[in-house]
Amino acid sequence: LGADVAFFLHGGCALLGGVGEALQRTLEPSRRAVVLVKPEGGVSTAAAYQRFDESPVAVPSDVLERDRSAARADEVILANNLASAADALLPELRDVRSWLAEQAGEGNVLLSGSGSAAFALVDTFADASRIATAATARGWWARPTSLSGLRAAIVPAR
Repeated sequence: LGADVAFFLHGGCALLGGVGEALQRTLEPSRRAVVLVKPEGGVSTAAAYQRFDESPVAVPSDVLERDRSAARADEVILANNLASAADALLPELRDVRSWLAEQAGEGNVLLSGSGSAAFALVDTFADASRIATAATARGWWARPTSLSGLRAAIVPAR
């Protein structure tokens, strides 16, 4: 299991240190809506990290400093330094993020983890649903959701 699994089972919004296992402090969560978009194919986490290790990309220090001082999730600057490694393995990820940026704005789009999916933060669930519908029409898997304070739940099959 990854070091951050316990955090995701607990939920909330927090700044973590170490490799994701050390809680530094909590943040006021965002209430924005989210659209998740995944192209066909996937990215191996091991391959993404191997590619990253070949050409590491640092998160700019000003971004890190601002994120460390954020009190609310909405103040955090989105950054993922694995994006170029994932893009090299699955170039369509760059296309997905570019398209999402046209829909939701450049600063609202990010690669999720080591790849395979991207997400965009939007103001309303209706916006997320509209973008998800358009992404599905392009042949991508897409789902609208939100950053509500609700915990994960099992949804019964239809």
